[in-house]
Amino acid sequence: LPSSVRRASSQWRRWPRRKAAVEVRRKRERCLDMSWAAKDVAKYLAGYPGKKDDLAANQNLLFYKNEIRSFPQGDYVDDIHKQWYGNYALLEEHHGFIQWLFPIREKGMNVYSQELQLFEAKAIAEDPKLTQRLMKSYRLMLDFYGMELACEATGSVRRKKDKSWKACYSNLEERSHNWLRITRILKCLGEMGLEHYKKPLLAHMISERHTGYLRACGRSLKNYWIPVVRSAVERDELVKYFLDETKLVSVTPETEKKTGEGKDTSTEGGDHQKAQPKVEDGKSVSATKKTADHPSNESGIDGRDQSQKMTKAKIEKQSKITGFFAKKP
Repeated sequence: LPSSVRRASSQWRRWPRRKAAVEVRRKRERCLDMSWAAKDVAKYLAGYPGKKDDLAANQNLLFYKNEIRSFPQGDYVDDIHKQWYGNYALLEEHHGFIQWLFPIREKGMNVYSQELQLFEAKAIAEDPKLTQRLMKSYRLMLDFYGMELACEATGSVRRKKDKSWKACYSNLEERSHNWLRITRILKCLGEMGLEHYKKPLLAHMISERHTGYLRACGRSLKNYWIPVVRSAVERDELVKYFLDETKLVSVTPETEKKTGEGKDTSTEGGDHQKAQPKVEDGKSVSATKKTADHPSNESGIDGRDQSQKMTKAKIEKQSKITGFFAKKP
């Protein structure tokens, strides 16, 4: 046989072994990721055993008193709230502000930021003016992620009222560094005495995931975000809600017309209503289990027309996202 045929035959015989090796490596990476996540969460829930306060380290407190600027290329906290709000390109590309807005008791990627000290957290939580500044930081990031605070007393979260929420959702799904930011935000809320804000935010995100959005955030929800909720009862409720795949509905142009463009799925109190299955001619439409990767074909349209519609919608969505988060001249 020619040498090219022999090489191809040899590569073909080795392919099953290579495929098996890739699967083993992926399983190992997933196990390591889950192991690291479990250790990280356990350390947070235990209050970082052995870690002591440095009474000379007070940069986070001074920043929230509006006495120093964030660094690098940052600003005073009041100016960030006024000038950075809605500037999605800046919030996406700047990687040094999040450690200042939401300090936690862990070292972040910004070497110029400081770990949160317990006395700083206590001072911020006990001062109404500083707490309101923290709330403005929270609203700033919720807006960036396509959400808004529906009720400050309960912490309930809903989609933004304007149509930009879709582009924000898509950016959140595609830019994974924002998942790390959300982990930091959740931990910071717990350190600053705003633990009750965690469950409404996560419940809203799970609800959106059941309607077909934010599907890419599933692993972070399961391994990082839900586990940092301190209440075991609330954690169990969120896990059950997360695993209840009977509410899962694939997002297609047809389902959006049925549910309404940008319709909010959360209630004022933060609880989420169950999606009732719509019955037509004795057949259940929305209670059927679907996956995010395989859009539904309930409307009777053949696969070719459906794929063309989805491709066109995807192109339009991508063009909107690119323009929306592009750096402004």
